[in-house]
Formats: sequence, C-alpha cells, structure tokens
Amino acid sequence: MLNIICSFSSAISNILYILLAIALLLLMVLIHEFGHYTAGKLLGFKINEFAVGMGPKLLSKKKKNGEVFSLRAFPLGGFCAFEGEDGEETVPGAFNAQKPWKRLIVLFSGAFFNFLTAVVAILIAFSVFGDTAMAVGKVYEYSPSYTTAKLQQGDVFYSVDGKVIYLASDFSSHISGKQSFDAVVIRNGELVTVEDIEVGTYYINYVQASSGDYDFGSYRPEYGHALYKINGQCIYTEGQLQSVLDSLGEDSVLQAVFIDNYSEEHTIEISKKDYLASLSFVNQSYTGMGIASNYAHVDYTFGEALSRTFPYCFRVGSLILESLGGLFTGSVGVDQLSGPISTIGLTSQIAATGIGNILLLVAIISVNLAVFNLLPVPALDGCRMLFVIIEWIRKKPLDRKLEAYINFAGLVFILAFAILVELVKVF
Repeated sequence: MLNIICSFSSAISNILYILLAIALLLLMVLIHEFGHYTAGKLLGFKINEFAVGMGPKLLSKKKKNGEVFSLRAFPLGGFCAFEGEDGEETVPGAFNAQKPWKRLIVLFSGAFFNFLTAVVAILIAFSVFGDTAMAVGKVYEYSPSYTTAKLQQGDVFYSVDGKVIYLASDFSSHISGKQSFDAVVIRNGELVTVEDIEVGTYYINYVQASSGDYDFGSYRPEYGHALYKINGQCIYTEGQLQSVLDSLGEDSVLQAVFIDNYSEEHTIEISKKDYLASLSFVNQSYTGMGIASNYAHVDYTFGEALSRTFPYCFRVGSLILESLGGLFTGSVGVDQLSGPISTIGLTSQIAATGIGNILLLVAIISVNLAVFNLLPVPALDGCRMLFVIIEWIRKKPLDRKLEAYINFAGLVFILAFAILVELVKVF
C-alpha cells in the first residue's frame, strides 16, 4: 500500500513539474509578444488581438478601442496581431503604413523583452541563490600541481588568462591547445592568482571487465573505474602499466589503487597471477591538468551579481550562435538540439531542483528566444526586420505577397525542423 501511495505521489509531482514547465515556456513566449504589444501601443500601432495560447478561442474580451484579448485552447505560446501586417493597409495605425524606424522598434522589442527577462532572472539567481562553478575535486599525484601546490582541492576557477569563466564550457575552450595557463581561483573566499598551470597528456587505464569468479573483497573494480597506482607508483604514461607488470615476478603481490566514478580511492591486494586473470583494461589518453573536476557553490554580493549578469547573458547568447553555426560546420549534430517537447521535459526536470536553477533556466531560454527570433530566417522577427531595412533603403517595399509567401515557407520549415529534432531524439 505504501509503495502505491509513493508511486502515486511521484506521478503527481512529475505531472505538476511538467505543467510548471509548460507554464514557464508559455510565459516566456508571452513576454516576447508583450514586448511587441508594448512598443506598438507606445508608437501608435493599431492592434487587433493579443492572444494567450493558440488554436480556437476559449475566452475573449473586446476593448472599446477594438483590441481583443483572448485565451486560446492550446498553451503553445501566443501572438500579438497588428492591423495590416501582411498587406498594403492604409488604415490609420496599420503596421505597414508606419514609418520603417517604428516598425523596426516594434519587431525588435519582443527579443528585447526576452533579454530583459533573462537579465532580471540572472540577477535574482546570482544575488539570492548564488551560482555553481567548476572547482578542483582532487589533485592526482602525477599532476605537476600536486608537488608545487599550485592547484588545491576546493579551488574554484574564476578566470583563465584574464578571461572570466561564466559557463562550464568556457573553461575547456579557454585552455584548449595550451601547454600552460594562468588562472584566478576562489580559495577560502579570496581571489588567488595561480601562474603557469601545466597542461599535459596522461594515459589512464580504465577497467573494461572484472571476473565474476574472483573475490576482490569489499571493493570490486567496476567498468570505468581508473587504475591509479601499483605498489605506490602512479600509472599515467603510455605503456607504463605493462612495463610495471613485466618488471614484477610471477609470485608478486600487487597493491593496486583504483579511482571510482566519484574520485574516491580504493585499494586491493592481489597476486599478479590473479590480477592478470581477473581484470582487463582499456587505455585512454586525456589532455588536462591531472585533476578531477568538481562543482562548487559560489555566493555573490549584489554588486558582484550585477557585474556578472550582463556578460553572462551575452555569453549565453554567443554560445547559442556558436551552436547554430556548428549545425552548418558539422561540429553540432541535430541530436544535440532540443525541440519543444524535449525542452518541456528538460525544464520539468530542472524545475524539481529548486528556484535558483529555475531562474537560470528561464534566463537561458529567454536569451535563446531573443537570439533565435533575431535571426534573418523567414517567419522570424529578424527576417521581417531585414525586409523593413531593405524597404527603407529602396524607399519602397518589396512585393507584400512575396514577403508573405517567404514568411509562410519559413514557418513551415521551422515547424518541420522542430519535428525532425524530436524524431531524432526518439529514434
């Protein structure tokens, strides 16, 4: 009975988190449309309808000025419908009858409101809940930092060669291709400069299989655990494991130290014969500092949070552009993208981890919406802005019907691409 109650409670929680995820995504789209609406109202555009959701109307209310506010059946976003968006309307206040600079402001305001949302969310998240940053979890004895004490367990990376780290991916990109670098780390609440941190190539032997017939005692080396030492000697160079084993007699007893997936050490004593018979390894190299990375919580004052907020948002935006560019170069696959359904699933999972992470996710999705909508892709605000700029330069618009066809084709492409992303996730 208790299991049934727990299962039911878990199912209800999952449903609530999914509903919260849908509500968050709907809110962010509505903020985008509210940006268009606000700019349009301030600049004298005639607005026909502001809708929450898509599809058939469930509720609607018409104001004295003719504006309709409606609630629609499907919670998939919303829209702000301007008078004369796709035609040569001459009605006062019609969208295409307005001056180009006014239309550019209205089109840009959706992305601008998304970006403001991201700024507010990040500022609250950093100043109230802090952030999670990359830290040193363990310094291995073969690392140059072990003997020089340059890096210490618990150090949080703040910057690399003068470049502040905002995202976890920044660290690896900042040290890529370098043999050494300088870093500023947060150590015991203070900023400490660490110079000439060496980057080397290490050859690690990972457990591929362990015999079920052999009794290893309280600890059994599992798949993916790394061999760290044999008889006190670190194993980290190419071919070193075989060389050490060859140097030992057949009756030798080995003291082998392994590192598990949580960077914890485990020691076993085993004869060379049993060792060779019960364990198999795969040798892999990695380039790094000879440390195990970890994540640590960092608190910021309001001033520190404010100083990080705008650069953080711009960094997220640049990362989104890099990812989109990677689609064309092949460095990013379609399977690495998220469509609407998978985004809702991811959002619901993060929603269960706390308000701080929800705010970070809101910021990331808001910046994503801002950047994506400003791309010069048909049906998006960026392409419509491009048409307005062309009209401004030519002193006359392109064929409105042609614009409408191009935007419709773009909408079909975006919907088809979103479906493709979801299908790739499934299959």
